[in-house]
Amino acid sequence: MKKIYTASLTILISSLSIAQTWTKISGILDSSQVKGIGVINNQILAAGQNWASGSVTDYALSTDGGNTWSKLPTYSFAGYLPNVLPQNNLTICSNGFTSSKKLVGSTWSPFSGAYNFAEFTNGSIIGSTGSYPDTVYNFSSAGVKGTKLGNYTFKLGTKYGKGASNRVFIFGYGVGFAYIDYSNLGVLNFPATLDGVAMTQTSWDLKIISDVITTSSGVLFAIGDGVFKSTDNGVNWTTVLYLSGTAVSRIAKNSSDELFILAGNSDVRKSSDLGATFTSISGNLPSTAIGAFKTEIFVNPANEVFVILNKNGGAITGLNSGIYKLTNPIGIEENSKTKLAFNLFPNPSNSVINIETENNNSITTIIITDVLGNTVFSETNNENTTQLDIQNFNKGIYFITVNSGIKSHTQKLIIN
Repeated sequence: MKKIYTASLTILISSLSIAQTWTKISGILDSSQVKGIGVINNQILAAGQNWASGSVTDYALSTDGGNTWSKLPTYSFAGYLPNVLPQNNLTICSNGFTSSKKLVGSTWSPFSGAYNFAEFTNGSIIGSTGSYPDTVYNFSSAGVKGTKLGNYTFKLGTKYGKGASNRVFIFGYGVGFAYIDYSNLGVLNFPATLDGVAMTQTSWDLKIISDVITTSSGVLFAIGDGVFKSTDNGVNWTTVLYLSGTAVSRIAKNSSDELFILAGNSDVRKSSDLGATFTSISGNLPSTAIGAFKTEIFVNPANEVFVILNKNGGAITGLNSGIYKLTNPIGIEENSKTKLAFNLFPNPSNSVINIETENNNSITTIIITDVLGNTVFSETNNENTTQLDIQNFNKGIYFITVNSGIKSHTQKLIIN
């Protein structure tokens, strides 16, 4: 590349305005306090405690990615939360005391004892009781309990995470935050560091980890009292978002690895740069001022984004509960005063790329980052057009940020 300077650069981030529209598509669970969801492709199962009885679990099922919903048979026990095993196409609910059942179509069928389960990428299943720390066992896809795993005990929840190389992440009471490798099922491992500081089971307990997701590039994100990122399959972690006094309760992603989180129960946020920045996209969603708590968020295979709102006690009005869909998913619009319009071509490319700003804006800096957020190229410039040689770059997806004074804009660059 030409004109490469090693001087320190300040990246100017364009300001963002909220231009989000959410539409209520269903009130099927307005009379329930939603406790959890289970998602396998276009099938979404939502479970909630019935407000009227207090001891009945209501279920709603969507088979088209969340756009339409139907009621399923209820149970006379509050606590059957969805536990999904996608490799085995199993959605399971356990009452935590006597039994678990699997969803077959729109009916329930007996599955196993009162266990919660986790699944490795190869489809192998482990399980333990969901009511107290207990021995962990192998299970068949038919729910038959097999051999014991190691000498450890913990309470397996309905959520777990998957890493590379058949690694499963578990979290919750009796374990804090840990992972098990299928190649060595007898060993329970704890992530080594957070922000460069050595961690133990006790210190991970304080981070209240509640979920882990993996991007298509293998970057892991965990949530708890913040958002945490790992680029080495979960051994070491860094904090990318911390909200004092507010936990991050849910996380989801789309096929472009854009992240969506629930900050506490009041704000929906989105990141398009692998956690470097998060922007509120709550838009016109009802606020917590009228008791509308953001309970669940999910993204279907068509990249449609949904949020489930719940009234946390008291009167349910229909204004403070419901299943909402983001109807303009591109919606985050850059402020025209700080957006830098530029053309990038050819894109994809494997040799050179051309950058031309509109309105004769002079380029001040150009920064290219990879999908892990690492800066792989930086250059200062004072022209409104330039050409960069990218022949030495590895094939893949990059992000190119062009700055001009207070104006800035980022585009995706594909090198083939």
